[in-house]
Amino acid sequence: MLTVDVYAHTEVGLIRAANEDHLLMGRFIKNSGSMQLSFELHDDFLCEYGMLFAVADGIGGEAGGVFASQLALLTLEKYFYAVRKSSNTALFKDTLQQAIYRCNTTILDMAKHKPKYARMGCTLAGICLIPEGLLLFQCGDSRVYYQRGNLLKLVTVDETVAQIAVNEGRLSAEEARHCPQRHHLTNFLGYEQFSCQVKLLKSLQAGDSLLICSDGVHDLIEPEQLKQSLLTPHSVATVGKQLTQQALKAGGDDNLSLIVLRVSKTGATV
Repeated sequence: MLTVDVYAHTEVGLIRAANEDHLLMGRFIKNSGSMQLSFELHDDFLCEYGMLFAVADGIGGEAGGVFASQLALLTLEKYFYAVRKSSNTALFKDTLQQAIYRCNTTILDMAKHKPKYARMGCTLAGICLIPEGLLLFQCGDSRVYYQRGNLLKLVTVDETVAQIAVNEGRLSAEEARHCPQRHHLTNFLGYEQFSCQVKLLKSLQAGDSLLICSDGVHDLIEPEQLKQSLLTPHSVATVGKQLTQQALKAGGDDNLSLIVLRVSKTGATV
């Protein structure tokens, strides 16, 4: 028996006037504060419907960014959980793919009919736990990290101008971390040419950890710091709070949102 413990936190940071991030914990959407959740991997709701965890980071100005990230997660939650999947992996994947594209259409339609929301959009990154493993999805520069053993792997690829330069060999990964074009997105919800692929990853094991975060976290915390925090034996709440404090101490110049998940044997102390 395996148990998943989850901690989520989102806040405005030290500089911005409003939080343009939203996060999704199961069926709960938050724009401020923290939340914890614990469940077993054979949970009946998970098997029938899946369990979503996602971060959306708004773009397009304060009003538009806040609304876009909220609208995206509201739409994702509504259309994904409307379908009972009954442990059918193909149905899980197809339903999630359709729900994500519905998010894009919804944001585009709203931006078209409401001038104050023109050019609004948001990034999206997250996972869906299903009986066979987990589904991964992402657009923009919010990220998902996967830790197993002593290895921490970034399992998403930033969709930015800077990342294109890395792919073409014109920038190193370290140079891209500090490049002004690291925030120039090439794909996001609210984009006419939007695309997003849902990927099935391997099953979770005891000791695995995942981190979903906005750029307000990964921009300010070095990869080695992320790794060391996730490898600690502390609770997911302690890890999440440590990462939050690290981002704030590094400047906290953007909204920051994170979700930390850890898998353990049922009954183990986490």
